[in-house]
Amino acid sequence: MTASPLFDSRLNFVNTITIIVVIYMMHYLLSYLVVRNRTFARYLIGQPVVVMSHGKVIRQNMSKALLPLEMLLSELRVSDAPNINEVEVAMMETSGHVSVLKKSDVQPATPAELNLPTPHGGLPNLLINDGQVIQENLRQIGHDESWLTKQLRKNGIRRVEDVYVALIDRVGTFHYSVKT
Repeated sequence: MTASPLFDSRLNFVNTITIIVVIYMMHYLLSYLVVRNRTFARYLIGQPVVVMSHGKVIRQNMSKALLPLEMLLSELRVSDAPNINEVEVAMMETSGHVSVLKKSDVQPATPAELNLPTPHGGLPNLLINDGQVIQENLRQIGHDESWLTKQLRKNGIRRVEDVYVALIDRVGTFHYSVKT
């Protein structure tokens, strides 16, 4: 719609801009009403629909959600639940995605459930970016360039310039990728 006046000289540019502004204002108004009014939101957006419960597909709800079986099976595979017997509940969300909750007996155990200590998460520190050493990040982790050179040599790399990216994670594991 925006490019229409470019292809047809008979179309007025001002009219095109007016239409775009009106559509934007309608979108903004509807978004505002959805956020402010739950009843309006349920009417306009709808509500999630349970399409599977306790490993059983609910055909009536599948039809209501306009969700074909092939698409449900695809979403189950994406959610790492290819076997329908593993699914406790699957819901067709208003966004169009299917949320899957696996049965507790097929969910993997977490370190907390096994009382295992885990290192604190966090983002890795970037040490080399396209052959350039990031001195500030080296200082933040308490190391210097000689330490970095030793790490590179341990991995058979002679020159910093040959490294595309090098990182160190919170556990202290050094990761790198050389330029190709």
